[in-house]
Amino acid sequence: MLGSEELLGHLPVGARRIELAALGQYNAAAVTEPGDVIILTGEQLRAIVDEQGGSVLLTPVQGLRIPGQVKHSSLHRDEPQQAWIGPYALAALMVADRNTARGDHRVRRAGLDHLDVPMLSPTELQQLDLAARELTELTEQAQQQVNALDAARRRLATGVASGAFSLRMKLSTAK
Repeated sequence: MLGSEELLGHLPVGARRIELAALGQYNAAAVTEPGDVIILTGEQLRAIVDEQGGSVLLTPVQGLRIPGQVKHSSLHRDEPQQAWIGPYALAALMVADRNTARGDHRVRRAGLDHLDVPMLSPTELQQLDLAARELTELTEQAQQQVNALDAARRRLATGVASGAFSLRMKLSTAK
């Protein structure tokens, strides 16, 4: 499941699940495919790429499927054979300052129709997609490290608070 909590970083992507039997009760449930761009508009504009697919979108998030994206399982005859933009490039351009800095921050955004995506050459779009994908991966790795350090800090405090161990640290002197 992907909702505002995941796009705002309050929950890790994939943390929430729904049983297939329960999902069948909702006729209008939107399920993502690999490479879909998931957008949260409103006070904070956020965008992520769903690499795995199979996620259920929760209101108010919206999903964008790029026509011609090779990873999609359901190609249609009228769909282009080549995608005009990669998902990471689209997500990066949508959350660029030109879109996030628009308007009064006290007023909620209208929606996707007000976002501005510049026209770039196919080479520029491909390079942007590769760079944005790599930066996304580095960000995820850094977040995993931050989470591991936070868990270590909590375990240390728990051990000291419970009396399981004590600390003897050598203080370093700043120069």
